Amino acid sequence: MPCEYSDLSVTPSHLKFQAEQGTHYVLPQVDLFIKKVGEGVLSPSWDIQVEAQGEVPWITLRPMHGRGPKRVRVKVDPRHLKAGVFTAEITIASHVTVTPETITVKLTVIGVPETPPTEPTKPPVEKPELPEPPKPPEPPEPPPQPPPAKPEESRWQRLLKWLLGLFRRAA
Repeated sequence: MPCEYSDLSVTPSHLKFQAEQGTHYVLPQVDLFIKKVGEGVLSPSWDIQVEAQGEVPWITLRPMHGRGPKRVRVKVDPRHLKAGVFTAEITIASHVTVTPETITVKLTVIGVPETPPTEPTKPPVEKPELPEPPKPPEPPEPPPQPPPAKPEESRWQRLLKWLLGLFRRAA
């Protein structure tokens, strides 16, 4: 006579999370899937137990018990953890399974380098006022230019002057 109950399988078999120390939010949740395997007609009931390392609770699962195939939500909250690596083991046991399913969870909280304290600001050092450097001497004025030379009179101009002089005397 075949077994009336099916066995259970859980995926994934391990979970990894990473966060910076001082993170102010819960990491996105991940789902575990409990599946029915085997030829049994009935789905067995199951219970979840969590053993987590650390002083502060950082992992939660919902639901913690059920029957048959189901999705289990895993939430990781690193907000109150110091830097380090934290592990948890999730055990899912069925009343018909001899060996329970174990899922390993690893959370790495990365320490953020501390900012060195800043030194108190010092009052500015007053610099003595220095006299202004002497101005360079102004360039000397150029020497006065002689009046432009009269252009040399042409032959026609001299003839014209001579004729004007004659008319003035005659008048």
